[in-house]
Amino acid sequence: MRPGIIKTLQATVTAVTAASFSVAVANAQAEISPVSVNLTFASNLSLDTNPTLSAVSAGSVFRASEDVGLHFMSETSTQIFQFSVATGLALSKTVGGGTSTSFSDPQYSLRYTRNAANANLDLSAAYTSGAVSSSFDIDPTSAVFIIVDTGTLDTSDAAIAYNWGLNAPLGFSVSASYAGRTYSGTTNPALFNTVSTVLSAGANLRISPATQGTLTATVTDYSASDAFSTNRSTRDLGFNVTHDLARGLTIDGAVGFRTVATTASGTTTTDQGLMGGVNLTQALANGTIYGGIQADGTGASTATSLTFGRSLELPDGSLSASLTADITAGAAPQILGSLSYLKQLPDGSISVDASQSLTTDSLSQDVKASTIAIAYQKDLNSDSGLSLSFDISRVEDSGAGVADTLNRATLTATYSRALTQDWGMSVGYSHRQNSGSAIATASSDRVFLTLTRDLQFGF
Repeated sequence: MRPGIIKTLQATVTAVTAASFSVAVANAQAEISPVSVNLTFASNLSLDTNPTLSAVSAGSVFRASEDVGLHFMSETSTQIFQFSVATGLALSKTVGGGTSTSFSDPQYSLRYTRNAANANLDLSAAYTSGAVSSSFDIDPTSAVFIIVDTGTLDTSDAAIAYNWGLNAPLGFSVSASYAGRTYSGTTNPALFNTVSTVLSAGANLRISPATQGTLTATVTDYSASDAFSTNRSTRDLGFNVTHDLARGLTIDGAVGFRTVATTASGTTTTDQGLMGGVNLTQALANGTIYGGIQADGTGASTATSLTFGRSLELPDGSLSASLTADITAGAAPQILGSLSYLKQLPDGSISVDASQSLTTDSLSQDVKASTIAIAYQKDLNSDSGLSLSFDISRVEDSGAGVADTLNRATLTATYSRALTQDWGMSVGYSHRQNSGSAIATASSDRVFLTLTRDLQFGF
């Protein structure tokens, strides 16, 4: 496994399913109040031909649920406190089979931020529980979520960050985060419980008005309940410097040293080495153009990547694209691309996002992950709208010839309408498909109807 140099943080996509539609009603009291409470009630009906995406469906499932959501926010000039909870009761009936009741995917989140003249604090925590077969629909950019299985996935996340000396020549920062993933009722050995913790401390140096430096030390510990009882400890020490040159040109350089100690089946191996890179960004009248080179000597083979990209601001949207050549000693070069396009229409919008990256899967195998997401939204009139979305992801071996190929796709069409000032309705259809080199192709068709009521109060 080859760790990357610059880690791309995957945006934690908080997806609201197409079956949920909410009309936010904010009265004048709530708009000026420092404390607000939002209550959402939803009645959901759906029929799914294969909710677990099994190779052979166990039968269509009719599901009815009553869900309730509560969002509380208190805001002042220096701090914000937010708390959200969503849960409900669901009744599921297999056509020709039995009936079961359960809580419907509870979700909890909390966040607190405080800003001062020269410091800030950010606290957050979240917990979610849901079906493994629906994880892809929540985050199609994660390679592990392409795996389909029965059972439930519980996620727990917490983070804290404190920065001080924001306006001083020398500032400091500390942060800590926790991420836990717990599976229950699954059969695939590639799905196992994991815990990851990250501790980081840094110093920010304002060398001159045009030059800033950052010294960072990070400790990452990862443990998994896989067949090898894997534990991985990563220690990073790095220095980054950014300098603004004339005419909008910025140069960014980084150098660091990484040590990775991995224990599997009671045996510990250690890899270490230098890593670094240089990036150039040129600001233009309508966007930026950038390029860079990164080198990673922390793995068994030295890896080098070259990147070139362009971002463009358009009169009715934006466009950005990049190409990366990844060159690893002893392996064929890999060409990776990314594209992001947004166009605002007179009555809606259309967006296209595509990306490729080299990563590792849940079994620590080197893979190439590719994703495409297309979304279209159209306002039919002042009270109703239509949305279409298509997401597809593919994970394949990146050259070693070990990892299997996995494909996953979801197509969703939704019609939404405001019935009254605080009542909304949505009706739609979704199609899911799962396939791979070592699994049978499976698909699912789902129709749904949702009625929601959204109430907001200010205090």
